[in-house]
Order: sequence, then structure tokens, then C-alpha cells
Amino acid sequence: MRTTVMRFRWKCIFAVWLICAATGIVSGQHGPYGHYTGPNSLGTYSHDRAITVKSFLAYFGTLPSQRDTYCVADANHRLFLHASVDSEHDRGHLDEVFLSSFPNCKHLPVVAAPIDPAIWKTPEGVGIGSTKQAVLKAYGQPQYSRAEAFKPGPDEIEGLRDSDEIEIDLGDSSFVYSCMTAEKQGCDDLRVTQFGFKHGKVLWILISDSE
Repeated sequence: MRTTVMRFRWKCIFAVWLICAATGIVSGQHGPYGHYTGPNSLGTYSHDRAITVKSFLAYFGTLPSQRDTYCVADANHRLFLHASVDSEHDRGHLDEVFLSSFPNCKHLPVVAAPIDPAIWKTPEGVGIGSTKQAVLKAYGQPQYSRAEAFKPGPDEIEGLRDSDEIEIDLGDSSFVYSCMTAEKQGCDDLRVTQFGFKHGKVLWILISDSE
């Protein structure tokens, strides 16, 4: 169910991009449609190989349960992540990780464990705190870029309820690297990575295999 919602949300994002591109809210410059140009991995999560829930959680010293989402917090490094299982195809594997400099789980159990910033970055060295210029140098222009703040949603804050009042700042802009295409183009590549920025620095990263 979650994967279906994710795909619907990204289709909506692209539709909004088409509407807003001329307004200046989103940039008219973009990377090539039909090609994913973002990172292939973030930390121990990788697009190139299926990551089992068991092996992913073992890194943080915990075991899998029947949950759809697992949350980890490292107070020392001020890093937080949540990882979601592939509930549509294979519950034994993950299909999304969200890493941020702010707490990103509500009403869910959180494991306290180290999230080493030296490991939790992309192969090109992009992590929390990297500059927007470093992202552009590593991956080129994104398929979608937004120069406007937006409110936290369930992709950013897991366990979020409609009644919750969230004061978390998600930044002032974001990039999406995805195989987003025009209406008449086709693309079977479901990889997507999104970077959120605040004052030109990476504030959060979402990487997923289920656009």
C-alpha cells in the first residue's frame, strides 16, 4: 500500500512541476528525462542490490519485526533515519530510506544507534551538510527542482497523523533525481532520490526504489 501511495505522490509532483515551471516556483532547467542520474546508494542502502531488512537492521544492532517502517536516531551526530519495507512486492527487503538532520518519526519506536556520517553519504561523498553545488557537481541538473518551502508529509515524517502539529523546517528548496518523463514518454526505472536544502546545505535525503 505504501509503495502505491509513493508512486501516486511522485506522479502528482511531476504534474505540479509541469504547472509551476513557468511561475518561477520550480526551475526551468532540468536533467534529461527518461534517465536516472542520481546516486546509486546512500550509506548501506543501495539501488544496485536488494537490501534485506534483517541485514540493514543488524548494522544498527536490532532485529526485524512486523513493522512497515524502522526508525533510528543518533543524538551525538544529530542524524536520524527511517527505512521502509517493500510492502507491495517483498516484505523481506527495503525500498526506501530517509536520512535527515532532524527527528523524522512520530508515534513509532526509535532505535538509538550510531549513524556514522562518514558512511551515511553517497558514493560521490554527498551527505547531510553537503552544499547544493556539491550535489550539482555530482549529479548534474535534477529532473525537478523546487525553490519553495513545503510542509512535512508522511514521506518525511513517518507515523505522522493529521492531528499532529509539526514545526520541523524542511528547508527552502529541493532537488529530485528521477526517471520523470513527459506524458508521451515511457520509463520503467523506478529509482528516485530527493535532496532537501536549507541555505544551500543538504538538510535531508530520500532515496527509494519505488517512485
